[in-house]
Amino acid sequence: MPAPLLETMSIYRPEKELGNIKPWLAAMILSLRAYQAAGMTPEYGVENQIKQARKPTQSIHGLESIKDSLRALSGLSLPLQYELLDQTIKDLKRYKPTDFYQRWRSGNQNTMLIELQRLQKIHPEAYQTVIVKRNQAWMKVIQKAIEPANAPKNAAPNQNIMVVVGALHLFGEVGLLPQLLKMGWTAQRL
Repeated sequence: MPAPLLETMSIYRPEKELGNIKPWLAAMILSLRAYQAAGMTPEYGVENQIKQARKPTQSIHGLESIKDSLRALSGLSLPLQYELLDQTIKDLKRYKPTDFYQRWRSGNQNTMLIELQRLQKIHPEAYQTVIVKRNQAWMKVIQKAIEPANAPKNAAPNQNIMVVVGALHLFGEVGLLPQLLKMGWTAQRL
């Protein structure tokens, strides 16, 4: 890992812990540490909230496996991984983790579209791999789930299906919401 990045990263974690891991993972660790330092811990995360709120008759299914998620990130070119790590460090210096949370929580679609367009312009490979290809794969899973023939036997007619994804996966031309609307489904951000 380049020395300037290691030096900057040492502010967040000791160099010996981050020096021998892939840049995409270092970026993720730094982000998670910043969120944890801001009091945003996994037990309050969306996954746990959904598990606690669901009824016993409701099931939870993933759109992709953990292996698929990791493959998407580790499959990025090494130069791009370093660029994304550098961008993560710059963002952590520029913004507080709560800023990102507030932008997401506000539901401001324009803010999300700006972030999406920024990613597409600055890092087109990451945009294609992390957003476009994953959205395409997820749409196949969602389409299968919403087909009446695949509904659980105890499902009520017109039963709702909730899909939980990162905010950048919802909007834009390849966003899940516009794709579902084009198919004639009623879809809304909650």
